[in-house]
Amino acid sequence: MRIALIILVLSTSVAACNPFAPALEEGNPFGDLLGDPTTVEGFFTNFRNAYELRDLSLYETLLDSSFIFVWHDFDAQVDREWGFAQDLETTRRLFQNSSLIRLQWNQIITQDELERFIKMR
Repeated sequence: MRIALIILVLSTSVAACNPFAPALEEGNPFGDLLGDPTTVEGFFTNFRNAYELRDLSLYETLLDSSFIFVWHDFDAQVDREWGFAQDLETTRRLFQNSSLIRLQWNQIITQDELERFIKMR
């Protein structure tokens, strides 16, 4: 009876240990993937990830509903624009029809750096 109890206790404690299960890490597991949306660098990290993952739901959160995209049409020599809905639709088509998107920022100028540069001039 005592041996059966010892075997039962040992088998229960061995069954509770799984050497193949990884330990849980502290913090946000997606911390490196999603940047801090309150910083310029975090915005650009999220923007790059939205494009490279072709994730429209991530991209949509980066734009305000009053967003307007403006570009210069050099052929017609006029400025053109489109709003939030048209930008989302165009981006959706881009994501749908591309197999790989890689973005590399050459330079990100923060507001503080811009103000310092203007003061130096």
